[in-house]
Amino acid sequence: MSRSDKNHFLVRVALFSALWSVLELTLGALFKGLRLPFGGAIMSGMAVILLITARSTISGRGSLIMIGAITAFIRIFSSGAFLPSPVIAIFMESLLVELTFTLFGFHRWSIRLAAVIAVLYTVVHPFLTQGLLFGVDTASLYLNLFERAARMLYIQSHPVGILLLIYLALHVLIGHVAAAMAMRITCFIKPTLRVHA
Repeated sequence: MSRSDKNHFLVRVALFSALWSVLELTLGALFKGLRLPFGGAIMSGMAVILLITARSTISGRGSLIMIGAITAFIRIFSSGAFLPSPVIAIFMESLLVELTFTLFGFHRWSIRLAAVIAVLYTVVHPFLTQGLLFGVDTASLYLNLFERAARMLYIQSHPVGILLLIYLALHVLIGHVAAAMAMRITCFIKPTLRVHA
């Protein structure tokens, strides 16, 4: 890689890290403050759009992990206190998307897969952070939440299973929407992506 290519690489990594940081510090804080349903999944979808767009313009392996690491680093120092949950989420999303493209290449199907995996991670994330880091019995909390929701919706037969399937399906849908938006952006930026579809 020439010096000029290295400079372009670093500038693009810095640009996408800055964009992701702005999203986290504005919309992320707003969604958390409003306790918006599926706020984490929506934020993950936006992050996926950024990461896929970044991957279409940066060819170097590990670039998405770098973007995630820088964004997580900025997130640590911008909040005034170390909050491990969003930092872990940012890094894990970038890692999962990077791994998907490393294993399956960069084309339409891998974009969809990466988006769905990253958004579905938000379902697992509370169990990792609250369970492993804080010792909270997250499974019981979610079970009680699903059972209450089932009673409110008058669902009698296997309420937890039905609600869990709906919950997962909505996350998959958000992932597909994010992938579709990302593909539109990447095809506009880099029309050659259409050739590899």
